[in-house]
Amino acid sequence: MKAAIKSQKNSHRAERLRKSEHNINQAAEGVIGLNPLVGVSPEDFGESMKSTARQLAKQPLVAAKHALGYAGKLVNVVAGKTDYTVARRDRRFADASWQESGVFRGLLQGYLALDDSLSEWVDDLDLDELDERKVSFF
Repeated sequence: MKAAIKSQKNSHRAERLRKSEHNINQAAEGVIGLNPLVGVSPEDFGESMKSTARQLAKQPLVAAKHALGYAGKLVNVVAGKTDYTVARRDRRFADASWQESGVFRGLLQGYLALDDSLSEWVDDLDLDELDERKVSFF
């Protein structure tokens, strides 16, 4: 009798462990899918940032132009005049709160405006193709 109870407990414990492992694996896949730094060496990241900083120093007017452009976009965000959309594959903003809450929607629109401005800035820099792809990735 005791052996049967112990076996049943072990069976339940093993099933819970399998479910936990499955949940952990699913969570890890989701995190890795969202992490742009997985598989990127610190050296690659550092070199891309150095190259971008050099271009910033060489082209301060380009940076100023895009900083002012971003400020204008933020004014439009605060005024409620923006309608940036999230990429379909970007699951970070899938929760309905990002659209339903005025505060969260404003934060989302500000983030997307920043992303848009940074992309425009990188496009205007004199980076070689590889550095441009790396910086755009980050």
